[in-house]
Amino acid sequence: TVVTELSDDAMTRLLDQQMDPNNNYFSVILATVPAAANLELPTAAFRNRPVVLDVNYKPWDTKLLIQAQAAGCSIVRGSEMLWEQGVGQFELWTQRTAPYKMMKEAVLDACLNNVHQDDDSSELPIVDAEIEGDSSLDEVADASLPPPSPKRYAILGHNIAYSVSPQMHNAAFEANGLPHTYGRADVETVDEFICGELWNAPDFGGCSVTIPHKQAIMPHLDELTEAAQTIGSVNTIIVSQKKASSNDDDDDEGERVLVGDNTDWKGIYSSVKRKLSTDTSSSEGGYALILGAGGTARAAAYAAKRLGLTPIYYNRTPNKAVVLAASFGGSIVTEIAPDGQEDDVDEKEEETPLILNRAWFKDKDKKNIRVVLSTLPAAVGFTLPNWMLEEKDKLIVLDVNYKPYHTPLLTQATEKGCQVVRGSEMLWEQGVGQFELWTQQKAPYDVMKEAVLASCLPEME
Repeated sequence: TVVTELSDDAMTRLLDQQMDPNNNYFSVILATVPAAANLELPTAAFRNRPVVLDVNYKPWDTKLLIQAQAAGCSIVRGSEMLWEQGVGQFELWTQRTAPYKMMKEAVLDACLNNVHQDDDSSELPIVDAEIEGDSSLDEVADASLPPPSPKRYAILGHNIAYSVSPQMHNAAFEANGLPHTYGRADVETVDEFICGELWNAPDFGGCSVTIPHKQAIMPHLDELTEAAQTIGSVNTIIVSQKKASSNDDDDDEGERVLVGDNTDWKGIYSSVKRKLSTDTSSSEGGYALILGAGGTARAAAYAAKRLGLTPIYYNRTPNKAVVLAASFGGSIVTEIAPDGQEDDVDEKEEETPLILNRAWFKDKDKKNIRVVLSTLPAAVGFTLPNWMLEEKDKLIVLDVNYKPYHTPLLTQATEKGCQVVRGSEMLWEQGVGQFELWTQQKAPYDVMKEAVLASCLPEME
């Protein structure tokens, strides 16, 4: 849509008349107009508080950003865009992970120092790119960064000898030249870990958290991310430092802050998103059938919503599914019609019947189930009725279990021609999120993937 007038009336007409009545607001405003134009937008543009980006990094506060902040919007300054694209340039030139924090600080130092100064448009001096001596480019890059202090990480859980996380994260640390180590903290109770040496050590860098401690660890944390709060469990702990006050000693790094996050949903989201992006047979939206109702099911529901899918919950204990629906929306089914009964009609004719059958599944007024997210233990041996897997529009089936590699559900889905997402893929995807939260570096994706597969693939494969 092209707008030729920026009056409040014109903007209101555009939003209310030309756009979807259920989405009559901007989610994002991207301003590429020169700062000298002093762009301002009518009040209607800030309905529902969109994210507003202005590509100009001088001046620090453009008129548009001042206006957006006054309207309660989140803003992105041009300085952030500058260092983000600079990180991309650095990595293209050097084939090394960019020193993100250093580049960010350099940009902010230059931009903030000029907030109250005139812009003299002075150019940076041109330096000779040829480096004297025998130093390699790698050595020069290494010399520009102080070596990181060794940190210790671990996976916190119980009966976790099977975990592949140590192999994955240790391989990633080594690939990125980091002196960190990652082990196992196998304890029966969270209190054992909290009172232990690692949790209280100055070199504790953070940890992964798995069953049965994902909820029990939460009261011991200082902060929770939005994802952790909404999902109601933590699988990642990040150790950060509060900035020391100006009155503190120079050597004081500030108070330790323990932040709880959840990257399980990212593992599900990223893995399924790739499959959906190649699925041209279905329109946007649709349903995600979530099997199970535990903590991982909450992460699955969170991911489904982010994917634009409406959750349908199936669990043998319906009361637990009710809690999920109350938190994330969606519908509950108490039974999936077995083969031979898929065409039976529910005489109650409820909007969403308690029995999931073909009549519901293919209703023209409803979009199809596109994704199945199973969070059930592998030992349950759950499979779907064949009629669900034989529909024309093939399902994407994810099983969170990474051992065994071939679960009964994934074996069944593969035989029926469905796209499958194995728990091993979810594992390295959520691990990538953890690594980047801990190190502020780009994760070595292929290295982490290979480490997981080396531990999960059956020997014959």
